[in-house]
Amino acid sequence: DVHGWDLIDGDNDPTDRSQGHGTEVAGVAAASLNGVGIAGVAPSATILPIRACTSSCSLFNVAWAITYATDVGADVINLSLGGLATDPGPLADAVDYAHQHGVLVVAAAGNTGSDIDRSGFVPAGLTNPNLAAVAATDRQDRLWGDSNFGKSSVDLAAPGVEVVSSTLDSLGGWRTGTGTSYAAPHVSAAAALLWEVNPSLAPED
Repeated sequence: DVHGWDLIDGDNDPTDRSQGHGTEVAGVAAASLNGVGIAGVAPSATILPIRACTSSCSLFNVAWAITYATDVGADVINLSLGGLATDPGPLADAVDYAHQHGVLVVAAAGNTGSDIDRSGFVPAGLTNPNLAAVAATDRQDRLWGDSNFGKSSVDLAAPGVEVVSSTLDSLGGWRTGTGTSYAAPHVSAAAALLWEVNPSLAPED
C-alpha cells in the first residue's frame, strides 16, 4: 500500500472528493515544511489516506477503515467524523482491535453543542481506553460554542476555529476551517510527535 485506499470506489486512489475536508484535516496534521501555505503540527509524519465516507458515513465503513489502517501499521488513526448510532458495536469492536495492536484512535467530538455523554454520538462517545475525543477551542482558548462536550466522553480540546488549511479558496488564498474536525488532527499529530520521542508509550499514555 503506497497510496492509501478508497473503500467507496474499491481502489487505491483515495482522492479527496469531499470538498477538501480530508485534505484540510491531513494538512493540519502533517503538511510539509516546503515554504508553501501552512506547515502541519507534525510535518514529518506519514499520512495514510483512507476514503470511507461520502456525504455521509456508514458505521461499518468506518469500522473497516480502522481495521485496515491498523493492519497496515498505522500508529494513530484520526477520525474527523461522527454521528448518532443506536448500536455502535462494530465500531467499538474496531477501536478495540486497534487497541490490541497499540494504536491510538483520535475522534472529533462533533459540532452540535451537545453533551455526548447523553447523546450516543460516535465514535467520540465510545469508552475504549485507546480513544481520545477532542473538543474545539477558539482563539481565546475557550470552548467553541458549537463544540460538543462531555465530562466522561471528551478527553481534551484543541484549536478548532478559523484554522488555516491546505486547500485554496476561490480567490486563491488559503481556506480556513472551523469545527472539531480541525481540532482532532492537532491531537493526532501531537501524539505522533510524542511517539517519535518515546516509541515505548502506550495509547493510554
